[in-house]
Parts: sequence; C-alpha cells; structure tokens
Amino acid sequence: MFAALLTALALAVPSVDGVTDHSARLTWTTASAQPTAVEYGTSTGYGLYRTGAGGGTSHVLTLDGLAPGTTYHVRPVGGDDVQVTTAQPAAAPHALAIGPRRSLLLDGRPFVPVMQWLQCPSLFDRERALGIDVFMGRGCGNTDADEVAQTFARGASSILPFDAAVANAPGLLAWRFDDEPDMNHVPVAALARATARGHAAKPRRLTFVTITSGFFGPTKSKARSAAYARAADVVGFDIYPVYGYCRPDLIAWEADATRALVRIARPGEPVYSWIEAASTSSKWCHGRGVEPEELRAEAWMALVNGATAIGWFTHSWTPDYSQFRVAPGVQAEMARTGRQVTTFAPALDAASVHVGVQTGEGRVDAIARSYGGALYVFAVNVSRTPVTATFTVRDGTWQVYEEGRTVTASSGAFTDTFPSLGVHVYVLPPAPFR
Repeated sequence: MFAALLTALALAVPSVDGVTDHSARLTWTTASAQPTAVEYGTSTGYGLYRTGAGGGTSHVLTLDGLAPGTTYHVRPVGGDDVQVTTAQPAAAPHALAIGPRRSLLLDGRPFVPVMQWLQCPSLFDRERALGIDVFMGRGCGNTDADEVAQTFARGASSILPFDAAVANAPGLLAWRFDDEPDMNHVPVAALARATARGHAAKPRRLTFVTITSGFFGPTKSKARSAAYARAADVVGFDIYPVYGYCRPDLIAWEADATRALVRIARPGEPVYSWIEAASTSSKWCHGRGVEPEELRAEAWMALVNGATAIGWFTHSWTPDYSQFRVAPGVQAEMARTGRQVTTFAPALDAASVHVGVQTGEGRVDAIARSYGGALYVFAVNVSRTPVTATFTVRDGTWQVYEEGRTVTASSGAFTDTFPSLGVHVYVLPPAPFR
C-alpha cells in the first residue's frame, strides 16, 4: 500500500512547457480520478488557485496572468510541488491600460506595480531583488534611452517624462508629469496637455502624476487637488507620517488619505501611494526612521483603501543625501510585501465581495475579493494597539496566508487577533482544496 501511495504521488508532479513571460502549461497524471486543479504562488504558501474542466487521471492546465521573470510554486490536488519560472518580458512595446475597478492591466492582465522614485542604475540590481518592478523618473544623468534599456534588462519598466525617442521602447511603461505640480503652481492645463500628448503618440501611453496630500487634513483643498488628479490618467500622493512629520501616532493618515484621494479622483481612475521607507527622518522634522512593521502596514493600508499601486520612497538627506538609505530589516519587509503584492495582483484586482468587520476597540480595515474560485480577505490593523476583529464571511476553514494556521468561520463569521499594525490575508480555497 505504501509503495502504491508513493507511485500515486510521483505521478502527480506536473511537467511544464509552453512557458512565456506570463503563462505556463502544466500536464500531469494521477493514479486515480482527481479534479483538474492546482494551487500556486510565489512561496509554498501558494494562495492562488486554478481549476480546469472535468477531472480523471490525465490533466492539462494553463496558468495565465503570471508575473514575468518570477518563480512560482505549483501543486496539483494530491500531488507534489514543482517550481515554474516565467520568462523575462518580451522585447516589444508593452501596453498599460485601465481596467475595471480602477485596476491597471499590463498587456491585458492584472498588474499592481511596486514602484520606486528617482533611482540611479547602479542601484537597480539591489532594488529589483527587493521586488520593485517599476522605476519612476530618472535619478542620474543618463539618457532616457539608457534608462529604459537598463530597466528592461532587469525585467522591470520605467515611467519617464514624455520623450518621443523612447516611445516604442519595451522598457517604457508610461509617461509621468513633474512631481507635485499642485505645490509648484504648475497650471492644470499644462498637465492636461501632457496627457493629451501621451495619448496621441504611438503607442498610446497613460500618464501618471504625484500630487501632495493637500486634499487631506485641516487645510485641505479638495477642488484644486481634484483638478490636478483628473488631468492625468493615474494619480498618486505622499504623506509620510513617520518620516515627514515625525508623528508615528498618526500612521492611520495613510489609510484615510488614500480613501480621500479615491473620492476626489475621476471615477475609475487608478490611485497609488508612495510609502515611506527611509531609515531617517526628513528635512522637515527630527525623529527616527521607518520600522519594518510600519512600512508593511502602510502598504496594506493603501491597498485596502483603494490604491491599485504602491511605491517606496527611500531618499534621505541625513546625514547626507542618499537615494536609498534603508535599514536591512526594512529592506527585508519591502521584499516580502512586494512579493505578496505581486502574488495577489490577480486577486486584488478581482471582483469585490462583501465583508463585515467589527472591533470592540481599535480599527481594522479590510476588503474581500473573489478570484479563481477562492475568496480572499485582506485586512490591516491601522492602530498601534492589539485588536480583536470579527469578520462576516462565508463559512469554512480559512487559511491565514504564510502564517501556518487557519481560522474557522461558522454561522457566517470568524474572529481573529491583530498585533499593533498587524496584517493578515485570509484565503478560503475552492472546493478541491478544502
């Protein structure tokens, strides 16, 4: 019997072919009839699911919507893990478009960019290893042509000011406008003209603009900020409670400001947030740098409250200027959070489902999604005190992603605890994996 079991498991290891920069074809055989279904992800925590028609003993399934140049772990029902590494992006122009629910689509597939601002090519290898896949701006004196060549060579993309000479480069993702035009009194009409130029050029490209957080807080100017936001295709902001204000107690601003930006943006307009990552305070206050759990919490505060992209701000002027002054622990968290965001991009961009959240004290923000037959709840404690939260969801045993535990929902709810600034991702797998 033991030998038969070993044979059955060995048969259920997929062989892989047809690998592209976004897909892979799997074939496998099982000793007994099984559903055609696999779980997959960027770790053995998996987290994503794909099912095919029917079942039996011979199975063929194509995974699509994968990230380029990324290693995935794949396991069929009752089988063993196999690793699949996608190809680097194709050497051709790639199209970024706006999909439903303010999502971004790269060549028609869900994409949640993990960005970085104004970096020199000498830093690209380190930063690419941390999961950054989009570099906005150009941080050194190299040319735009060199910039897009450098990012493409590493499987990443660039967002640059308009330059017709690189419009067709495979490393170009979109155009950007000058930073914080609202603070620098640049006319809204100038931004609108830049967006029109980006649309008219071939191929058509989206435009990104980063505005200040002037739409948020006691001196907010919603109408003015909204005019800048709506003149571009994609709008982002920065607020930096720890780095910029030296007020770690105000970290929930990240969640509230993201939600406020969604309200003033054009209907359907994608929103992004720059997340503070530097290990010093800014030029405007004197305090400590960002800690790993703060970076992680702020990233998920943004995503749970409406952002469809995030970026890391790593610049420091203390004790001298550096484009990347980030403590090792924060770098490790950048890598983990970036990998998880890339893993869950298809789920984050998928259809919303209802989730209710109740807390006795404190506050937990959450969203729920349905993708690949699974249900997902992404939740973050926005406060600095532990919180117990009850979620109204579908009954079943929910996996807590990469935590090695489960929670059970009965009578339509489960309860879980969150440490200060804690983040949990809950997954209810489709039937073959329950």
